[in-house]
Amino acid sequence: MINTPSNTDNKIQFNFTCYALKLLGHNLYSNPWTAVSEIVANGIDAKAECVCVLVDLFDKESAQIEIIDNGYGMSYQDLCQKYTIIGRNKRIDTPNDKSILGRKGVGKLAALFLSDKYYLYTKSQNETSSWVVDVSNSKDDDIPALERYYGEPNIASVDFWNNNKTGTVVRLTNVNLKKIGQERLKALPVILSDYYLSDIVKCEIKVCIRHRQDDPIVFVPVRKDISFSTMYSIFDNTGKGYKDRLIGGVYLTKENEMPAELDRRISTIKIDEFTGTSGTINVKNLADEDIEAEYSLTGWIGIHGSLDSEIQRRNNSSFNKVSYHPNAIRLYVRGKLAVDNLLTYITNTQAFANYIEGEICFDILDDDRFEDISTSNREGYKKDDIRVRKLLEVVGAIVQKLINDRVTIGTSLNKELRAYNEKIRLEAEQKRLEAERKAELERIAKEEEEQKRKEAERIADQERVEKEHAQTEVRVVKKQAYFLQSQLTDDTKIRAYNTHVIKNNAGRINDNVLMLLTQHPECKDYKEVKNIALSGAKIATAVKYYNSVNYDLVNKRINGNITEFISQYIDSVIKHEFNFINVYVDAPIDCTINFPPQDFTVLVENVFSNAEKAGAKSLYVTFSKQGQEITIKFSNDGAKLPAGVDKRQLFEFGYSHSIHRRGIIGIGTGIGLYQIHQLVNNSMQGSVDIYDNDSMGVTLEVMLYEI
Repeated sequence: MINTPSNTDNKIQFNFTCYALKLLGHNLYSNPWTAVSEIVANGIDAKAECVCVLVDLFDKESAQIEIIDNGYGMSYQDLCQKYTIIGRNKRIDTPNDKSILGRKGVGKLAALFLSDKYYLYTKSQNETSSWVVDVSNSKDDDIPALERYYGEPNIASVDFWNNNKTGTVVRLTNVNLKKIGQERLKALPVILSDYYLSDIVKCEIKVCIRHRQDDPIVFVPVRKDISFSTMYSIFDNTGKGYKDRLIGGVYLTKENEMPAELDRRISTIKIDEFTGTSGTINVKNLADEDIEAEYSLTGWIGIHGSLDSEIQRRNNSSFNKVSYHPNAIRLYVRGKLAVDNLLTYITNTQAFANYIEGEICFDILDDDRFEDISTSNREGYKKDDIRVRKLLEVVGAIVQKLINDRVTIGTSLNKELRAYNEKIRLEAEQKRLEAERKAELERIAKEEEEQKRKEAERIADQERVEKEHAQTEVRVVKKQAYFLQSQLTDDTKIRAYNTHVIKNNAGRINDNVLMLLTQHPECKDYKEVKNIALSGAKIATAVKYYNSVNYDLVNKRINGNITEFISQYIDSVIKHEFNFINVYVDAPIDCTINFPPQDFTVLVENVFSNAEKAGAKSLYVTFSKQGQEITIKFSNDGAKLPAGVDKRQLFEFGYSHSIHRRGIIGIGTGIGLYQIHQLVNNSMQGSVDIYDNDSMGVTLEVMLYEI
């Protein structure tokens, strides 16, 4: 089959205009390396064992590129019937050869995309020929031609070419690589490696980049730049052992970012089976018939533990990410790159899309039985095709599984870190409180020591003064003692003696009762114990203060102004015993009743004792009268009543509770309020109540009745 009727031995015409070929080329290829990979693919389809790419960058705006293969080469007939026919499906010649990468017959346009003038040197088993395509000065409607070239082949890598018995050289001239940065040039071996799967494409591909003409030509094999050592989880059903390249555990945080006890390698996850990676789907063939076709997804997809270079180097000390080689899922068909990043087709992966990397094959996308579903630029597929939808369904599920695993372990680590930080915070807070308590105890100890020192000095001074006056006062004291003794009647002496005895015995009764209640709390229910405690308190108080009031030993009561009695008793006795409480007493009001003074001294002392335990700083005593009803209120600013307490219980014998106010902890005996209740209700036929104040403290309210 000859291309056109005007072909001759020395001139083979294309049947596309220059404009059409250039337009096609620019629509098909987005960058120089994609075009170079297409020319390399032609060598692979020619069954080359090795393809070498030489890039001479002596002048980046007019660079030279050579692609040399040791494949079958092309005869004159091959050039006429295959190479120069645009859109010819090369698989027609060998339909059973599944290794053929090309299908559409437009790969040769890659040369015109890169250069307006390129040379083609080829040698087959029977002939060797040289050709040139020069459209540098052509018009848009000119027909480009592959013209025979009679000059000497100007091949830079001539040694490699001469050693090949068969093969092809495409030498591109005036290639503009000005926009290609230095890092992207250095990444060319890695970039080219991404265009092919070495597991399927067995051809070796090598690259050499020269910046000066005297640089030696040294071809370096292209290599994949995949850091399996930084991956946390991987799916791999290739059987090629990609999953075994993962290390046993990876760090997900920087060094010193986590506490030492939490800083560890996290065990990696390996998945070799996944539902839906193979099966059948119904696809329309070229005859528009629905047929059941088998599909199979093979490859690997992994998720990196982190994108932070410091963390990646922590997992792999030799890690060095190549620029212009982002993480992506590369889709291959028949071993050739079909989609450079399938993740752009999958939704809901944005947060971790850059963590995902993989290489997968899905050959049903380029099955000769079905319609070609490539996009116009041949860098993707139509998303609405059933084959693409099935691919995205399976890959999406795998990717989501990997992302879920990574999110789960990240959440777990964050939870551990929060728990650890809370533990450290609590420990620090505990240490701070302990330090404050220790400092407070030391301060108190120092104050007590200082007080002891001052007291010792005061006592020493007092003893010194007393000693100085002892000699002069002793005779006076003796005379006063003799005088007082001489004035005592026998009845008075007996009464003083008995008072002393009663006072001592009443104190012992009270001490024994308290000891009994402390050691044997069950005794609180005994009526006898209650009566003993009450009687002891009455005796002790009566004897203690009986000389300070007009007390009738026979009747045990007096007629008098109860408010005046309480005011005088507080002023003469209570203020001295409870001098740390600020006492404010109303002026007495006119009210006379018959009352037992010793009972009211017990009542007043219990009120002040309870105020002391509640941590009160002030106590207010107020009197009021309405008709014959006299109201006496004792209000303090200490602790309030316990929450939820039943006030009736407070007046029961033995009911006690602890209170905490202003750093003072007081524990009642359960007797004071009981005694007050008994005295007011039984002895005076009055009533007593207790309640919280609005702001702080409590008020004990006593109501009596005038004679």
